[in-house]
Amino acid sequence: MSDLSLSLATQSAETDAILANVLQEQAQKGPDLRQTHPKSHGLVWGEFIVEDSIPESWRVGVFAKKRSYPIWVRLSNASAPEKRGKFKSDLEPDIHGLAIKLLEVEGEKVLDDEKYTQDFIFLSHPVFITRTLQQFADLGKVGSGQADPELLRSLAPVFEIIQAASSKQVANPLLIP
Repeated sequence: MSDLSLSLATQSAETDAILANVLQEQAQKGPDLRQTHPKSHGLVWGEFIVEDSIPESWRVGVFAKKRSYPIWVRLSNASAPEKRGKFKSDLEPDIHGLAIKLLEVEGEKVLDDEKYTQDFIFLSHPVFITRTLQQFADLGKVGSGQADPELLRSLAPVFEIIQAASSKQVANPLLIP
C-alpha cells in the first residue's frame, strides 16, 4: 500500500471516529443544534468580490480570476449549551467564529454533499486548536469520557491553546481581529 493510500485510509478512519462522537453527542443533547459553534450571533447574506489586483502567486481556486460570488456569513460562539435550550452568557469569555460560505463555486470538491460551495472558517484566535485531524478526533474522545491518561498527556498543548482561545472576552464580535 502506498504512503498516500495509507494516509487517506488513516484520515478516513479518523473522520469516521469524529463523526461517531458527534452523532453520540447529538443523540444525548438533541439533533437540533450544530455540533460546533452552536450559538449564532448573526447570519448575513452578501457578495464576495474577487478583485483583479490580487498578486499572481495568489491566483488559485476562487481567487484565480475577477469574479463575485453570493455568500452567507455566520457569526457564532463556540460554547456548548449548559443544558438543552440554555446557552452560556455572551458576557463570559469564549471562542468566537466567523464562517463564510461562497455559493456558485465550480470545480472539484473534497466532499460530494455541497458541489457548488466553498467554506472559509475563522476563529477569534490566531491558530486553530489542533494541528492534526487525529488530535481533533482525540478531543472527541476526551469529551465523551473515552480518554486514557496517556492520551490526556499527549493533548496537553491542545488544552493550552483551547484555554488561551476560550479565555478571551469579546464585547462585540465585529471587532475581533
